[in-house]
Amino acid sequence: MKIFGNFIFYTTLVTCCIIKLSWATPVNSKSKSLNDDELERLNGVMKEKFDTINYYVNWTDEEKENYIEELKDRVSISAIDENFTTLYDYLEPNEKSIYNGIKEASKKEIPDFNFLADITYSQEVINDSTLFGTYFLKHILTALMVFITENPEYWWFYNFSSYNITETAYDENGDIKMTIMFYLTLKSNVNINRYVGNYTPTEIRDKNLEVVRMKNNVVSRIKSLGFKTNYGIMRYIHDFFSYRNVYNGDENLDNIRTLWGALIDNNIVCEAYAEAVQLIAKEFGIECVTARSVTHEWNFVKMDDGIWYIIDLTWDDSGFMDKAFNGEESPHSLNLFLTGTDEIAYGNVLYKDEVNHLLSTNWYDTTGETDYMTYPPISDKRYVPSEEELEDVKKINESTFLFDQLPSCFANNCTLENQSIVLDGNYCIGKLDNKIYKGLGWTM
Repeated sequence: MKIFGNFIFYTTLVTCCIIKLSWATPVNSKSKSLNDDELERLNGVMKEKFDTINYYVNWTDEEKENYIEELKDRVSISAIDENFTTLYDYLEPNEKSIYNGIKEASKKEIPDFNFLADITYSQEVINDSTLFGTYFLKHILTALMVFITENPEYWWFYNFSSYNITETAYDENGDIKMTIMFYLTLKSNVNINRYVGNYTPTEIRDKNLEVVRMKNNVVSRIKSLGFKTNYGIMRYIHDFFSYRNVYNGDENLDNIRTLWGALIDNNIVCEAYAEAVQLIAKEFGIECVTARSVTHEWNFVKMDDGIWYIIDLTWDDSGFMDKAFNGEESPHSLNLFLTGTDEIAYGNVLYKDEVNHLLSTNWYDTTGETDYMTYPPISDKRYVPSEEELEDVKKINESTFLFDQLPSCFANNCTLENQSIVLDGNYCIGKLDNKIYKGLGWTM
């Protein structure tokens, strides 16, 4: 459930925040504040704008089909930049301020759900209700979408909530500077569209220790194998998460769409696959972004030749493709590993014609009138590995995906109310399944 202003709309996103806007105290004593009537007008404009938002997972089939038709004519032109760097680089100053505020709060050991961000608008924008509403909505939603897309490690964060404007002031240039105070809360939807459990900030801290531990295990294993190429590293990442996870769309499960799910629970859907690939690639300095359509998520990866390619681990892991693609006997497919837009996605359908991979640049707008996201240009052909890169792949086998450790007690088996026996103060036998589990934060 997501709250914007004073209205409620449902989404699969469940991390929420309350946005409270307060305006900076004027440095110049001659500066003045907006009056109550102006504040009421601006609050009304924002509420009216937010009332139009509808996250795409709640769209009807007709709305999705109409949006896809819109994108077919425009996404390749408006959302692709030949000089793509990072998503953050495309943010406007107001959007960067919001993004930075979220990141500073989220990266603390116990996430801080109170943080400030300054945004500034000209008097012309403030006076024009339509213009103000459009800019304000775009800045908040763009910062949110880019932050989520670039930072899978903050797996609990997904949403904003309500707001109100409390105070205003003009700066020395005559523009209006707003200091936004964000209050973040975590919620678990009672419907099927939930992302994480009903965790407190402290519980997030504790669970994140497990996420970091598992991430470090994967990174250490990759380093220990001595890969000489990024191709070898990406192939390991692809195969590791394919081997360790099962595609599971059961919406009654928590975290099927989060990094926790990919690293710990191992029952996930496309979002978790994509975020896990992105997270580990970033650890090795490999440029990787998560791509989104109205129905799916996957990755774009930049290889050593300076060209971006497609990786869709979800489709490679969930039985869509031939398990022996390219003649390789494998527990997964390689059909969408470093592939290109003119290559086959499945059957006789090319990737570029496959509607589940039609990029969405705005997750909240069924009209498709505004691009909130920018993506890199993708190769039309599959990546061709060198002999050295193929040699690197020979270092990978099923034994390299296994760690000498017991599963975590966070699998709903070893909580205080569920454990049956404590062993040596560090382990317990789960009452639900009689298996031995290792406690949070304990090392072998």
